[in-house]
Amino acid sequence: MCRTHLNATSKTKKRWIDRLSLIHTGVTVCTMADVQERSIEYHDQGTDLEGFLAEPAATYAVGSKLPAVLIIHDWKGLGEYPKSRARQLARLGYVAFALDQYGKGIYAKDHQEAAALLAPHTKDSNYAVGRTKAGLQQLLNHPRVDASKIVAMGYCFGGACVLELARHGGPVAGVASFHGGVKSWSGVSSANIKCRVAVFNGYDDPRVTREDIQKVTQEMSEGKVDFTFVDFGNTVHAFTVPGAGGAPHLRYTETADLQSFAFLEFWLRETFGGVAAPAAACCASDAAPQASCH
Repeated sequence: MCRTHLNATSKTKKRWIDRLSLIHTGVTVCTMADVQERSIEYHDQGTDLEGFLAEPAATYAVGSKLPAVLIIHDWKGLGEYPKSRARQLARLGYVAFALDQYGKGIYAKDHQEAAALLAPHTKDSNYAVGRTKAGLQQLLNHPRVDASKIVAMGYCFGGACVLELARHGGPVAGVASFHGGVKSWSGVSSANIKCRVAVFNGYDDPRVTREDIQKVTQEMSEGKVDFTFVDFGNTVHAFTVPGAGGAPHLRYTETADLQSFAFLEFWLRETFGGVAAPAAACCASDAAPQASCH
């Protein structure tokens, strides 16, 4: 278990990238390798869904399996931002699937629409978890994926979804939340979590209260959950999303974005049992794609 408070300053950016991004995965060296991508249509409870898959284009030995990452979008729906993160992870050697929680082609045009799309998930955690598992199944069906090495990660609404998945015993090795809500929608205790957990939070995000953080981290501690909780100082909501703004609680913070993704890279390798040894030649993380988040 680790709980850390980080004061995000520009001076630390290069050090974090040097320390955490330039690492050999034990599966592949971090290179700008070609990525294969495609849309995948699937269904859940009568709803047509369409997710986005990105995977390394390199040919691997017959029978070899790769670790995978499930990505859950923010409250507006599946847009370009989670797709770009999927490509970023595929370049690191992972099979990445950005799922669709709402329905094929559905993307909120404003906050009111987003709130309406989100409501069924927060009112019924079984519905939310079921929809998430439908996306997870697409990775489990993939012939190149090692079913024992899947992590679910999410942004904002998606971050809350992956924590809820973990509380309900989702079959994943770990979950990672970026500026997501931490409070359980169902009241299920976080002590029930059996997988690894990483939470990246803006210390000044008004949507995540100190009370909620204390409750969740205490529950995980009591449950002996392997968790890491990182608070980025002087940081609010949507800190990984370039272009975020329009309200005091929304702001992109470049250093927190880079640090959190570098931490994620290390954490993924550790979760998947990779060798975290420095590599002589390796690329840094891609710059975060342009997007908007509210």
